[in-house]
Amino acid sequence: MGSPRLLSLFLRVCSLSSSFFLQVNRGFIASVRLSSDWSQWCKARIIWQWERQQQLEEAFGRNVALAAGPSGSWRGGWELLEIAEAAGIGLRNPRELLFVTSDVKEVAGKSFDYIVVGGGTAGCPLAATLSEKFSVLLIERGGSPYGNPLVTDERFYGYSLIQTDEFSSVAQDFTSTDGVRNSRGRVLGGSSAINGGFYSRASEDFIDKIVLEFGLLEAGFLPYNGYSLEHVEGTKIGGSIFDVWGIRHTSADLLKAANPENIVVLLNTTVKIIVIKSNGNASETMVKGISGVGDRKHLENLDIQHVKNLKGVGKKMKDSPSIAVLVDSNPQRRQPDPPQVSGIAKDFKFIIEGGIIPTTFNATRMPIAAKIAFPVSEGELKLSSSDPRQNPAVKFNYLEDEKDLDACADMVHLLERVAKSHSVAFYLGVKPQNNLMTSTDERRKFCEESVRTYFHYHGGCTVRSVVDNDYKVYGVKGLRVVDGSTFRESP
Repeated sequence: MGSPRLLSLFLRVCSLSSSFFLQVNRGFIASVRLSSDWSQWCKARIIWQWERQQQLEEAFGRNVALAAGPSGSWRGGWELLEIAEAAGIGLRNPRELLFVTSDVKEVAGKSFDYIVVGGGTAGCPLAATLSEKFSVLLIERGGSPYGNPLVTDERFYGYSLIQTDEFSSVAQDFTSTDGVRNSRGRVLGGSSAINGGFYSRASEDFIDKIVLEFGLLEAGFLPYNGYSLEHVEGTKIGGSIFDVWGIRHTSADLLKAANPENIVVLLNTTVKIIVIKSNGNASETMVKGISGVGDRKHLENLDIQHVKNLKGVGKKMKDSPSIAVLVDSNPQRRQPDPPQVSGIAKDFKFIIEGGIIPTTFNATRMPIAAKIAFPVSEGELKLSSSDPRQNPAVKFNYLEDEKDLDACADMVHLLERVAKSHSVAFYLGVKPQNNLMTSTDERRKFCEESVRTYFHYHGGCTVRSVVDNDYKVYGVKGLRVVDGSTFRESP
């Protein structure tokens, strides 16, 4: 059923020494018994290696070397099948779990209890949950994240934001009318497939406020859900959606929990009519407008048939302003490292992070960045075309309110102190790029010239303006919005 070389493969895959027992029969491995301490971990490791092999073969061809750990590698996935068979582990291609198609004809003429538009951070878990009892069609304008190392591999973090095009890249660039470059996900998993991947809870005060306002506690929504990372001012330990092997887990992975008999996932598809809708922030407001729900005059100017006059569509758009201070003097060739929250200051208003960000495929920079949580300034989103593939016109009015500008100046002063600190210099051995600014006016000017996004934009279909407390769109039957566009605030 195998050969003695599987012994060395086990050692490499599971990083085991004497923690397993091989029953050898005439030079062949007959069975494998793992110790209880290692059994589950090793099985998970083997399954992960198999899924990784499937992704690499799809991306680069079947004859690709798959790293098995620091001690070696092998070619192809057939050896993994031998190991798994010996250990009694059943392996499947992970994509088989997603019930994915890009052929609209496969769903033509069929009816569903729910149609979820947008397979992002809200749409994927929503569709999976609904499929437990109802038939569901999940529609995503982009393709699959699986088989694309630029999406899945932590070591390639940030490259998906560099390699973009107009219609097919997993990240779709847009620049706000403020002149700030931004991105939105165009792939199953949405922005969870392109973001920094760190996880953080809001402060207890914010959770208490939301729980009280929306009655989430009574509805069974709890702030911990079995996983607690405290939001403590001054220090921060963050989580990540990258696992210990450096593989990203997007919201698309949650579809593995769906009822396979009740769900179809349709990729690379745009939508004309919405039944129930959920996708990422800027997109949902845009699709709603194209469907004829929004400000009457604006829609008529684009020759879009008007359905419901809701002037709140596209209003109250907010994005947390961010400022970055570079702590290396020149670009270098280092492996990218996703950002991690490292500090919280000013009554939870300043969130500080560090990371190694690629600027090209051959160079990276190391900034220390921070965002201003709960900005006062707000803007709006308007359609620029009736083509849903085109970017809308978005203006966030960054730092327009004096309170935001003053807060940014304070934040820059804090970042300067961090960048100039002995601790940073000790590890990096380089000097920060920017000289210390000596006055508040200098810092305010720096903020106005250097403001960027933290990719936490929200609003446009806010509760009690466009949707009610049950997220039903006012005056439209059978249409709900379930995503970040309904948020008035984001921690």
